[in-house]
Amino acid sequence: VIFMQSAADSNGNFNFCPLPTGAVFDVVAVAVNGAGVAYNATIATGVPGGTALGPIPITAELVAPTGPVTFQGYVTATTGTAPASVVASVSALQQITLAGGGTREVTIPAELASQSNIALQSNSNCPAGAPLQTNCAQYTLIEPASNPSVGNFSAGQITYAPPASGNVPYSIAASASVPMSGGTPDCSPSTQTTSVDTNGNPLKATGGATVIPHELDFSGCS
Repeated sequence: VIFMQSAADSNGNFNFCPLPTGAVFDVVAVAVNGAGVAYNATIATGVPGGTALGPIPITAELVAPTGPVTFQGYVTATTGTAPASVVASVSALQQITLAGGGTREVTIPAELASQSNIALQSNSNCPAGAPLQTNCAQYTLIEPASNPSVGNFSAGQITYAPPASGNVPYSIAASASVPMSGGTPDCSPSTQTTSVDTNGNPLKATGGATVIPHELDFSGCS
């Protein structure tokens, strides 16, 4: 879940304020330069609110083809007997390894021109094979096509590990809510996740490509 977002100024500075007292956060930095070259996500874990992190390194994706990946898929919703009108918030996640062991999925903010908040109000644009009696909408997430660089905040310092090479796995999550409700959850369950593409293969990012994730289907909606 993204708690707060901020854009850097022309000098690369940004801040988050106000934050809950005593809370600990993961800070995720992403970027695309003016030439369209994307950078990997850099993640600082375990950062107490109020901490000055200093410079956060980001690494350009220089392995061809450069550029971010575009995830473009569909979300559907039904009451079970009729199409359902819901709002879906869609996000992309990458899994990181924590300093103390174990893993966690971290939301990677989508780049500009993404469409991550979508209204399911019509069944006129449903894709072939969508469940019957559903409303449908398409989302677009523009994301780094590389694995993240991760560092853990400890004793006032962070050492960032370089991005892992090889495949770049992602998962896509969508949360359904009642329209005009301020985020009241809808459907059962109210969150759907997929880690495979439309062909059932593991969902992986390729620079400059458009990748179609498996459809996310909500049911039991109001």
